[in-house]
Amino acid sequence: MASAQIEPDSAHQLLVVDDDPDFLTFVAELMESAGHRVQIADSGAEALSLLKKIPDTELIISDLSMPGMDGVELIQRARQCREQLPAILLTGLADNGAANPLSQVIGGDATVLCKPVNSQVLLDTVLQMLGQGRPA
Repeated sequence: MASAQIEPDSAHQLLVVDDDPDFLTFVAELMESAGHRVQIADSGAEALSLLKKIPDTELIISDLSMPGMDGVELIQRARQCREQLPAILLTGLADNGAANPLSQVIGGDATVLCKPVNSQVLLDTVLQMLGQGRPA
């Protein structure tokens, strides 16, 4: 299977957030292997702090279910400062039938993908949301 690869001069700054260290590492390494610049956070609070420090963040990839601040609240709070920030919400708690209503709750440019997520689908969705790829 061919992986989605981007040109080095068009690398995008991504923020990956998940409280599961193994899944966080998996997604971060996947995005880095596609040529993106990646920051990681293991909580919503840490993610918001990083967003303030890294203003060129172009996309959030976040888990839904995290202690303290869940992914929906993280995205909503991030958009208080960065209104149009696109986001991908990953969840193992909903099936594909729940993904569309959950996207509507988040609002804006958001996509919900169910875990376990296919690597190629995630890569394609990232490129699509950044305006560089085919629809996932």
